[in-house]
Amino acid sequence: MARSITLTLGAGMGADLGPNFNLTANVGSVTPSTATKSELTAGKSVSVDDAATGVTITSTGTCTTSIVLNIVGQTTTTTTSAASSFVLGYDVSNFFTACVDYGVSPTTVYSTTGTTLGVGEFLYSNTSLSTVAPDGYYSNGTNWWRVRFGAGYIAETGSCTTTTSTTSTTSTSTSTTSTSTSTTSTSTTTSTTTSAPIVCTEYMISSARGGYVYWRDCNTGTPSSTFINSGKRKYINARSYPTSEKGAKLTISGLSTYIVSDDIIEPKP
Repeated sequence: MARSITLTLGAGMGADLGPNFNLTANVGSVTPSTATKSELTAGKSVSVDDAATGVTITSTGTCTTSIVLNIVGQTTTTTTSAASSFVLGYDVSNFFTACVDYGVSPTTVYSTTGTTLGVGEFLYSNTSLSTVAPDGYYSNGTNWWRVRFGAGYIAETGSCTTTTSTTSTTSTSTSTTSTSTSTTSTSTTTSTTTSAPIVCTEYMISSARGGYVYWRDCNTGTPSSTFINSGKRKYINARSYPTSEKGAKLTISGLSTYIVSDDIIEPKP
């Protein structure tokens, strides 16, 4: 976008300045890009980029002196995203409890992500987004999100349906014959819980600027993090796709994927 400004120089310019001048801006271009001494003395109207903050006026005559005029009266517009509300179950240390709590006593939290939540987003306790949500697990009854680091930061996510239950019933019948026949039936119910296979991936992470990276440890399921210095690389084994802090400029490459075990039902708090 472009805007119109007026360039004005004082009448007491030296005799060697001009009579023509080149006009350049620190951002974008100036239209028209030239002016005469009389035009600048009277006030020359030109068009510049909205982001420009200064115009350089350079003499093209005997003297090639230049002067920078700062653009004043600039208008800055700040747009603030409206907060989106999410009604979620909550538990400080257990994702399954948060999944159940969604249908029992949910709480309302807020974010600026629209209608969906994901790793790398932030949750808040109020509509003005000035108070971050407490650390712990949040769930909509289908998926869960873990907030960490005391900053409302969503570091992990997963599905509430990570376990399955099977039930088996055994009946035993006995009978005796005399003057009457009686039958006794007993029922035994056995419930077993199994978890989905744990799939891990080896990642190579390199850093162009330096920063933190976060993931779920492959062996324990607990959240892990490390700082990678600029120009360095590290290898990690993770259950979840690694995420980086904002501005870190990390390159994440998946090398190989494998199944570890199926004996851990949920991540440890």
